[in-house]
Amino acid sequence: MIIRKQQFSSLTTIATIVAMGIIACQNKRTSGDETTIEDNKLFQESISPPLITDNYTADPSAHVFNGKIYLYPSHDIDSGTPENDNGDHFDMNDYHVYSMDSVGGKVTDHGVTLSVNDVPWAKKQLWAPDAAYKDGQYFLYFPTKDQDEIFRIGVATSSSPSGPFKAEKTPVARYPSTTSDAKSAE
Repeated sequence: MIIRKQQFSSLTTIATIVAMGIIACQNKRTSGDETTIEDNKLFQESISPPLITDNYTADPSAHVFNGKIYLYPSHDIDSGTPENDNGDHFDMNDYHVYSMDSVGGKVTDHGVTLSVNDVPWAKKQLWAPDAAYKDGQYFLYFPTKDQDEIFRIGVATSSSPSGPFKAEKTPVARYPSTTSDAKSAE
C-alpha cells in the first residue's frame, strides 16, 4: 500500500488529535476542596494540555472537513448514580462538537449539537459518536439505548460539520433482540 505525503500528513494529524482527545478524557473539573485538572498527574505529565477542559469528554473521533479539524466526543456529567457493570452511571445526554483551525490552535465548542431528547426512539446514554460526509451532507452515527434500554445505532444529519444534527425517526437497523422484535421480523 502506497501512502502519499498528503495522506500521511492527514493520518498523522488525526492520530495526534485522537491521542490528545484521549488525554482529554481525564479532564473532569471539580470544585471546592476536590482535585482540579491542573493537579492531575496525567495532566502534568502529558505532552500537551487537554483540548477540552470545560466538559468531561471521552471516546473522541476526529475528522478534517473543509481544512478544519472537528472532534466528536461523547459528553458525560456526574449524575450521582452508583457505578455498576451496565454503565448506568454514565449520564451522556448530549453531544458537543469541537473544532480547531490547526493542531495546537484554539478549540471552539459549537455547543450541544444533538440531545437524547432530539432522538424520538432513544431513552438515554449517547455513547461514542463518529461522523462522515457524503454529497453535501454530514452524518453523525451514534449508539444509544432505546426505550427498552437496548443499544441501537442511530444517525443524524446536518448541512454543517458542527451541526446541529437532526436525528432520523428510527434506528439504522433493528435486529430481533426481544420476543416482540422477533415476531415483528417474521
